[in-house]
Amino acid sequence: MTNNQNRSINEFKEVSSIKEAITDSLEYTKREYKIIVNKNAMAVSLFINKDNKDPVNIIRAKYQGITMNSLLFKNYEEVTESLKIQVNGKWHPVGCDTVKAVFDHEFEHQLDIF
Repeated sequence: MTNNQNRSINEFKEVSSIKEAITDSLEYTKREYKIIVNKNAMAVSLFINKDNKDPVNIIRAKYQGITMNSLLFKNYEEVTESLKIQVNGKWHPVGCDTVKAVFDHEFEHQLDIF
C-alpha cells in the first residue's frame, strides 16, 4: 500500500469518527433537550441567546437556524396544495402560497434578532 493510500484510509477513518460524533451529538440533543420540529409545523426558526450560559442553551445554540419540516416537504405538490388551501381559507395572506414564502417568513424571524 502506498503512503497516499494509507493517508486516505486514515483520513476516511477520521472523517467517519467525526461524522459519528456529530450524529451522536445531534441525536442526544434532540432526545434530551427536545429540539424537534412539531410534526404539524411547515418550518421553524430557532434562535438561542448565546449570552445565556445555561448548558442547555449552549447545546441548543449549535442547532439554531431555519428548519423546514422534512416529513411535510417529502411531497412538494402536497405542500404547495396545502399552502394554496391555507391562503384561500384566509389562514395566510394572499401571496403566501409558496415554499419561498414559508422560508422568507422563517428568515424574517432570524432577522428579528438583529
